[in-house]
Amino acid sequence: MPLKRYLILCIFIALSAAAHAQLNFTTGTWSSLLAQAKAENKLIFVDVYTDWCSPCKVMDKTIFTLPEVGNAYNGTFINYKLNAEKGEGVTIRQKYAVGSYPNYMFIDGDGTLIYRAGGAMPANDFIRIATNAIAESRQEQTIVQMEAQYPSQKTDKVFMYNYLTRLVALKLPSADLLDEYIGMLTPAEQAEPDNIKLIVNSGDFLNRQLLLGVAFDALKRNQPVFEDLKSKKLIRNMSIRNVRDIAIEVSLSKAIANRDEKLFNKVWVLKEDASTDPFSNRQMLAMQFYYGTGEHEKYKAAAKNYINNFLLKIPADTLAKWDNDMFQFSKAAIEERNDPSENTPETINSYKHTQTMNLTRMLSRTSETMLNIPLTAADLKMLESWTAKSVAIAAADTASYQDGYPLFRKIHATVLYKAGQKQLAIKQMQALIEDMPQSATPRQQYIEVLETMRANKDI
Repeated sequence: MPLKRYLILCIFIALSAAAHAQLNFTTGTWSSLLAQAKAENKLIFVDVYTDWCSPCKVMDKTIFTLPEVGNAYNGTFINYKLNAEKGEGVTIRQKYAVGSYPNYMFIDGDGTLIYRAGGAMPANDFIRIATNAIAESRQEQTIVQMEAQYPSQKTDKVFMYNYLTRLVALKLPSADLLDEYIGMLTPAEQAEPDNIKLIVNSGDFLNRQLLLGVAFDALKRNQPVFEDLKSKKLIRNMSIRNVRDIAIEVSLSKAIANRDEKLFNKVWVLKEDASTDPFSNRQMLAMQFYYGTGEHEKYKAAAKNYINNFLLKIPADTLAKWDNDMFQFSKAAIEERNDPSENTPETINSYKHTQTMNLTRMLSRTSETMLNIPLTAADLKMLESWTAKSVAIAAADTASYQDGYPLFRKIHATVLYKAGQKQLAIKQMQALIEDMPQSATPRQQYIEVLETMRANKDI
């Protein structure tokens, strides 16, 4: 084959591979797409967007271009992009009551909405909604139809159980509905294995749809049923405390979203004090709540209290003991599992400073978060001391802190810059970048930070 033809063929193959390596969208009228879907017995995946939708653009650039996404959607669906504000998009948006963007609809050849989701999301979640759509297309009654029936059927216990079971299986929001359903049952009905199983499945680490409410209280009252289900391997091997911790997390998120101080207090009393558990405690919950609700002065007060009165008062020998205790525990567990991929000196040594790492991360991450809110000169001076401590600890063992050390240095330099020590900040960022390998993932990001500092712009 002549060289020129060979090169053209190579380019064609490369372009073909690139096209298949991402999510491919088709064009055409809506009626022609419906006819194609019916003829091919496929669902139409519709990405409903607008020109002004920032999350839509994020999905276009970062998710739709991934090979694993293309593999999940191409060939399985007829993929179609629809501008909700132009042409047929206006009518279709109104017909399917699209109110937010991006909106993902899966529609069959008859025009029936089978499944929908929305928002920017990671690739794994975006692939999961495709799996959900296929599963829903095989059901006699889709989740969309059940949603429509809910207002008139919400007092029907059988309907509510079936509806919740489907929501949990699809990993869709169901926490409030679960409390509503469990609340309408008698104590004897709450104790039935199917209902306890529903509660536990809602509160496992994959679903995270359990609140500190009626359903969780029913679970606590029926621990023997819970243990029996676990012994029969009908639910995950987890403890009531594991379920409780997830309920705390879900309830805190809801308290923040609704600015619900009463629900937050219900969460707060269940967590240990920092004096008992330095790295998972009620003081940290208070920081999350006040930052999430935008109560910046309360957040600052909570952060100062936690770090200055607890973290920084942990004696060095105590912290060293905690590190060693955790190291010995982790080492023994790894050796007992005897997994060759895990039982290596590198993996075992990575557990040497876990508690000190928790401390340094908390100092740096809290400082980074506080930079997003109004601060006084005294606040910035305090952050400077916090971040300097993290940098100093990590500098003493850069092998163990190979990921954290550069980040701690970058945060410390940012604090200096915000505090007006701009030349020192620039000098430290320059040194950080020079110390990093050319292939280091965050290097380009740090170069951009340095360029922003040199341009005397806000960070």
